[in-house]
Amino acid sequence: MSAMMLLLQFGNMGKEVTMRNTRLFAERVMPEVRGLFSEWEDRWWPQPMAAPQRAMVPAFAPELRAAE
Repeated sequence: MSAMMLLLQFGNMGKEVTMRNTRLFAERVMPEVRGLFSEWEDRWWPQPMAAPQRAMVPAFAPELRAAE
């Protein structure tokens, strides 16, 4: 899996310009770069922790809520 961070809207750009930027990116840029990073190993995407490393979270108990 690879990811690309985009800034297609910034500052005081109007909704129409932002939508046009997004559409042009989807139609013209994405098809060109889609396979560019297919062999790249993504070591930064979060992965779930192994079960033994996870904290035990007790079930909700309304009687244990903080005093008001």
